[in-house]
Amino acid sequence: MVKLYITRHGETQWNREKRMQGWKDSDLTPEGEEDARALAQVLKRVSFEAVYSSPIGRARKTAELLVDPAPIILEEDLREIGMGDWEGRTQEEVRAADPERFHTFWNKPHVYETETGETFNQVMDRVESFLKKVQVHQGTILVVTHSIFIKALLAYVKKLPLDKLWSPPFIEATSLTVIEGAGGKYEIVVEGNTSHKE
Repeated sequence: MVKLYITRHGETQWNREKRMQGWKDSDLTPEGEEDARALAQVLKRVSFEAVYSSPIGRARKTAELLVDPAPIILEEDLREIGMGDWEGRTQEEVRAADPERFHTFWNKPHVYETETGETFNQVMDRVESFLKKVQVHQGTILVVTHSIFIKALLAYVKKLPLDKLWSPPFIEATSLTVIEGAGGKYEIVVEGNTSHKE
């Protein structure tokens, strides 16, 4: 059995500005770093067999704040959804320039299509790929990733259809989700916990 402690990266400057990040990046805010350090205090009680992080800077920096100096495995599957030509633009700018596709992204993820980024189905494929990779472990793993990857992972575990991807809860920065399982069958132990920020 493998147990996954999964967290989203800390708040970034683009989060604060409501910009679409995707594979592009912006620095953690001071609050984002502070929240990561608070979560690190909670995680001190846990012994991790391995630490996996998205290679995108905001996730990697969060992972370093959580477990430094433990070695971190950078895993491409854990990247945020690729948003293509939306990246770096504010949500309002994208909504004004591409209203129909923007609406589909947030309301009909199962039919969202893009020529420059990724679909939600492609993210689900990465979720399945990652879960197969971590089966080499038999202990507790820390995973630092992004909100949409976590939503896709939760949908996979709950066996939700893709059109229900955005069902609550919202995955806040540095929120903690814990799942455990083996052989492709998982259960959720903790979902979107933010008590370390209180």
